[in-house]
Amino acid sequence: MSDLPPPWDPGAPPPPPGSPPPFPDTGLLPASASSYAHWTREPLIYYWVRLRGRLIGCLWGSVRHQAAGFLLVPDVSEQEMFAADFWEDRLAEAYAADVPAAEAVRRWKGAPEDPVGGGIPAGEAEQQAPDLRALHQVVAPGYPVPEGPSVQDGRFEDGTPADRSQGFGPLFSALPPTYPDQAAGPVRYLPVVLQGTVVGYVWASADGRAAGYLGRERAGTAGEVAAGLWRMRLSDAYQDGASSLEALRRCALAPEDRLSGAVGRDVPEQELPGLDALRELARQ
Repeated sequence: MSDLPPPWDPGAPPPPPGSPPPFPDTGLLPASASSYAHWTREPLIYYWVRLRGRLIGCLWGSVRHQAAGFLLVPDVSEQEMFAADFWEDRLAEAYAADVPAAEAVRRWKGAPEDPVGGGIPAGEAEQQAPDLRALHQVVAPGYPVPEGPSVQDGRFEDGTPADRSQGFGPLFSALPPTYPDQAAGPVRYLPVVLQGTVVGYVWASADGRAAGYLGRERAGTAGEVAAGLWRMRLSDAYQDGASSLEALRRCALAPEDRLSGAVGRDVPEQELPGLDALRELARQ
């Protein structure tokens, strides 16, 4: 694994002139001003995409906002994963032409199948979902659903406009209930990896009571951005009544997220004598 921050981290030092990027672009980078937003809480339309007769994912677009993307089904092969890059490139081209998100999706129905990205058959029915969370449950049932950024479609989760000129909502935030973030004894932990780099550690106390997430200093902003989703996952487990050790194991099963990375199902838990030792590891 690389010790460098992911290439989209604004706090990362620039690479030497002429050097290659530290990691290949696998399509897991966050949406930027050059493409549609990758998240929406608003209604959307979608089509299933097939490659050589096999269903590999779905292409979706918001009906109200400039948000669109491609979701892979969980059991795709390594080769089929390249379809995500293919559709992201197509969406970026449509965004550059100022095409509404839903129309950017509809325009590919019936187009010839691409040998990498597949295609949307002419007879494929357009389907609808109330939001992206609901679509995740359709595409990957039984898998935890990513939360997405706090600001989506120009609004915070409570509906407050991100642009304050459009009005104000409650000017306070309340953290959801979760485990204590301090531990006196041994802790077990798992590394969180994004684009081949360890960006942080999710941990649980050996007594099953405390848990938390520590961003890795060398990961810079990427480690901080990843914190939100991992802490939300811990909070969800806490509200389910799970011990912090069970919450840690749930995190190992969580799907990869574009902004927050993944742990991986086969990564073994490691143990340190205390939280201070893990903090020291996160500083490396």
